[in-house]
Amino acid sequence: MEPTKQNLGGNAPIIDNEHIANVWDTVSEVMHSDFADPSSPYSSTNLFFDFIGQIAESERVLDVGCAAGVSTRRLVERFRLDKGGGSGNVFGVDLSTGMIEVAKKLEKKDQHGIKYFVSDAANMSVFKDEEFDLVVSIMALMDMADLKKIFSEIYRILSKGGKVSFSTRHPCFVTPHTKIIRGNSPSKFHLLVGGYFTDGGYLEKTKFSGKVFNIPRPNHTLSSYLNAIAEAGFKLTKIVEPRMGSKQEHRNTEMDIWYNEAALRLFVEAVK
Repeated sequence: MEPTKQNLGGNAPIIDNEHIANVWDTVSEVMHSDFADPSSPYSSTNLFFDFIGQIAESERVLDVGCAAGVSTRRLVERFRLDKGGGSGNVFGVDLSTGMIEVAKKLEKKDQHGIKYFVSDAANMSVFKDEEFDLVVSIMALMDMADLKKIFSEIYRILSKGGKVSFSTRHPCFVTPHTKIIRGNSPSKFHLLVGGYFTDGGYLEKTKFSGKVFNIPRPNHTLSSYLNAIAEAGFKLTKIVEPRMGSKQEHRNTEMDIWYNEAALRLFVEAVK
């Protein structure tokens, strides 16, 4: 299920790297490797891979905000980047030590040739200049605090002509006060949004493996993403707002909102 948003009231919470890392470390202790279920109508992973198009086996790829590496492994499988027995050209970084430990355990159990590192996306000193041909970030940037520094770092580690592609929750429609409400008829739903310009961030009640966590969410606007990309020096090449919930079984459910009324996800591609 998509997380349930709730403004917890009081003063705005402090959303910094320490807070973010601590919460995701705790999540890593209870989460299962299949928590990003690709069969869920809320999952956009396969749509995002369609957006990427193709990746050559020779390309050096970095997944920024890889968490436990679930989507990183699916990326390798989708584009057959381990067909040679594990090329060693795919890397993942995450701020959470706990998440990277889980990712390494899963890699050891089922090898995909992926190397993982604990790193702040705004300071990836573990990598040298122009080390990668492609940087992806799969549903992770909405959890990171400093977009300007992050895109500046991504620009640094990308080779000339290299590409960054990312997916995130659509900032215009998934806001601190987003709520889906049922209309007058059972098949009608309405979307309420609010707090788009909220400074700082907010906490979001989210369930992982049946346990509720208060996930810290920095609040980014659409212009925050696009300006950070432009200021880093990238050339914006493609934006897609995918329509979710296209199957007949989703008709007359709240998924109609994300097919007919608003975009749940935002995909962006830019080139150095």
